[in-house]
This record gives sequence, C-alpha cells and structure tokens, in this order.
Amino acid sequence: MTAARHRTEAELERQVLLALGRYPGILLARNEVGQGYTGDLLFALQKALRPFGRPAMEAAVAATQRHRIVYGLGVGSPDLVGAVEGRAFGLELKTEVGVVSDVQSRWHSAASRRGLHVEVVRRVEDALAAVDRCRAGGRR
Repeated sequence: MTAARHRTEAELERQVLLALGRYPGILLARNEVGQGYTGDLLFALQKALRPFGRPAMEAAVAATQRHRIVYGLGVGSPDLVGAVEGRAFGLELKTEVGVVSDVQSRWHSAASRRGLHVEVVRRVEDALAAVDRCRAGGRR
C-alpha cells in the first residue's frame, strides 16, 4: 500500500485563489517576497566589463550588491494578502504537515497587534472561514 500524497502548498494556493475569486468584493493577491536586480543587470554588467578584466567585473558585482531590489511585504509575511469590505487580511498557506516558522509567527503576531487579520490556512474551507471572520471584523 502506498502512502497518501499530501497536497503541495502551490496546489493549495491555486485552490484558495480559485475559491476566493468566486466571491464578489474580495481583493486577493499573492505576496511574492524576495530580492534581486532589475532584469539582467548583473549579467549585462559582467558581459560588458569582461574586456576590462576581473577587477572591473568584481567592482560592478560589488556595486550591484548595494542596489538590490527588495519586494513583497517582507520575510515572514503571509503568502496571500487581501481585503474584504474595508478590512485587510493575510493568509499563510501551509500543507497538512507544514510548520509556521519563528519568523512567520513573529511577523503574524506583529501584524495582528496592529489590526491585520492573519490566519494560517491548511484547506480551502479554512480560507473561506478566515475571510468570513475578517469580514465580520472578529478574531478567532
């Protein structure tokens, strides 16, 4: 007998986005978090400076390290963010066996203390209930 396959976080995300997208009045977006460069800046600099030797290339790489682009709401922030009837919410998506990290827990707690409704969601039904609680202005 084979073990039951757990749904991935990406599958859960697709299902939650589809389910919540059917309800009017909900604004929902993925919260991509990370850092990088605009386009192929690093590659283009390395290629352009190759004829000038290694010191020029290393100087360019060092300069780009100071000019990274950071996007999203920050490390630990929820996977999905949205609003319903004037209230903002965040949904942290986790598989059945997924664990909320310490940095996620701290971010969620800080946001909750400031009025953002944040919940961990493991099933589509959890997401629907979380949005209903947010809509009602209540907490769990």
